[in-house]
Amino acid sequence: PLPGYAGTPPTRRGREGFGLRDRCSDRVPGSVKISRNQTLSRDRFWWWDGHSWQPTLGTPAQAGRPPSGWRRRVPGFRRGSAWRMVVAVLGYLGIAATLATGLANLNLAGFLGELTALALLLLAADAFGVQSRIGILWAPAALALAALTVLLLAPEVSHGFQQGCQSRPGTCEAWKEQPGYVAGRLAIPLLLYLLPTVIALVRAVPDRWLAACINVLFGLTCIGWLAALALSLERRGNPVPVPLSGDRRWWWSGSRWIDSTAMPPPMAARTPDGAWWWNGVEWRPAATPPASAPTVATLGTG
Repeated sequence: PLPGYAGTPPTRRGREGFGLRDRCSDRVPGSVKISRNQTLSRDRFWWWDGHSWQPTLGTPAQAGRPPSGWRRRVPGFRRGSAWRMVVAVLGYLGIAATLATGLANLNLAGFLGELTALALLLLAADAFGVQSRIGILWAPAALALAALTVLLLAPEVSHGFQQGCQSRPGTCEAWKEQPGYVAGRLAIPLLLYLLPTVIALVRAVPDRWLAACINVLFGLTCIGWLAALALSLERRGNPVPVPLSGDRRWWWSGSRWIDSTAMPPPMAARTPDGAWWWNGVEWRPAATPPASAPTVATLGTG
C-alpha cells in the first residue's frame, strides 16, 4: 500500500525532480540487442544505444549517466565517480610498480604470478566487456587464473612464512603443538579480513567478484581493504532493467518497442488500483481497456 494514496498518483517529491534532461524522441527507437555486460551499465540503470546511455525501467531522475567513450569500458572509470577514479589510478600505479620490481629482480615466478593476478582482476571487473566475449567460459577461466596465481606465488608466500617463524619462533611452536587453538585465534581476524567479500556476496552487488578479488589480493593494504568494502556497500543493481526510450515513452519487450501509452510495462510498479504506473521519474496513467460491446440485454428491446 502507498501512504497517502487516494485514487490519484502519489507525488514522491524526492524522486520527481528532473535532475537530468532525457533525450526526447517522437519516433520509435531502433532495435537493440541487450547484453548484461556490453549494453547495460554495471548497475543496470542505463543501456547503451550505440551513441549514448538511455534509462531503463526504474532509473531515478537523479541518477547520473555513466561516462561515454573509452571510460565506459575501463574499470574504475565506468561509473564516473571521483573516488573510484582515484582508487583506480592508485591501483594501476601500484600494480605497475610491483610488476616492474619483479622484473628488475629477475623473479620470473613472482612476475608471472603478478601478471595472472592482474588478469584475474581485470576478468572479475569485466574490463572491456571480456566476460560477454567469452560467455559462460569466464567463470572457469577465473578459477584457472586463481589456481595459477596461487601456484606461482606459493614459493614467495612460503618464504615469507619461514622468515616469520625465524623472527617469532614461539608462534610457530604454538602452531605445531596446539593447531586448533591457534586456528581458533586466527578465525576472527580472518573473518574481519574477508568481511568485504562476505558482504558483497550476500548483498549480490554488481561488482561483487571484483570486490572479492581486491579483498583477497590487496586486502593487506589499507586502501585495498577499504576499496573492497566500499564496493560491497554500493547500490544494488536495477532488478528490472527494461530499456526505455529517452523520453521514457517506449519500452523494449525483448523483440520490439512498445508504446507505453497503449500498454505499460507489465513489470512496472503500479498503484493499488492499477490505474498508474511508475517509470522511475513520474507516475503515468495506465492504458484503459476498451469498453465491451453492448449486448441486447443492456440495450433493451424497445
